[in-house]
Amino acid sequence: MVRSAAFAAGTLATGAVLGLAGPGGFTAVIGADIGCLLLAAVVLTLGVHGGSAPTRPPRTQGTGPSGVLGNRPYLGLIAATMLLMLSTDVFLVGMPVYVLQFLHGPVWLPGVLLTVVTVSTSVAGTAALRLTRRLTRPDAMRLAAVVTVAWCALSAGAVLVPTGAVTAYLVAVAVMVALAGLVLGGRANALAEAAAPRATRGRHLAAFQYAFTIAGVIAPALTALFTVATWLPWLVLASAAALTCLILPAVAARLPSAATSG
Repeated sequence: MVRSAAFAAGTLATGAVLGLAGPGGFTAVIGADIGCLLLAAVVLTLGVHGGSAPTRPPRTQGTGPSGVLGNRPYLGLIAATMLLMLSTDVFLVGMPVYVLQFLHGPVWLPGVLLTVVTVSTSVAGTAALRLTRRLTRPDAMRLAAVVTVAWCALSAGAVLVPTGAVTAYLVAVAVMVALAGLVLGGRANALAEAAAPRATRGRHLAAFQYAFTIAGVIAPALTALFTVATWLPWLVLASAAALTCLILPAVAARLPSAATSG
């Protein structure tokens, strides 16, 4: 929740600066970012003391990069997470394009949708975890996939909504992508940490970040599909989420049982 709140604060602050200052605001935003990074370095140096460096275990077979590449269940988890994260990245990149160019919505509507999602994911993380506490981590991710499919279907159907009702409709639909993100985020990260072998935890968790990186790279290409047909990106996203539902049980069956519970 703290991390989500930080992302939300940065996103909203950047949006406000660019909205008021226009393109010239990029200079101010970049300068503020540099200042924040330097301040973070000072805080880490003065306020975080990790003690002496831990003794590194002897190098064993499978602790190098090939150890991650050879861990097929973990690679499956990375792939499943990437497929689900596509929806979040397309929401951030593609929804403004969809709203303004194809639904002809008001120019302020993408900002409102972003605010709805960022605020929801910032304050409701613990509540979402509590409501889904009876689900295993893979089952919670599958629930996020089902919600994502529903979100895609409803988003594609926005072209059929009367112009006067588009704003209220999209705000309500945005709650669904926020819900999927809430259910997915904490569980996927927890599963990745718990399933990583202790001897190579750092390498496995570093590899897990590619789930987010690859999704971010693919999202603009999916957004470009709006020029082909307004329903096509939603079909691709829904198919990716549905595929996740199919592969997660097989992946979870090969992960440590202690990692999948909780």
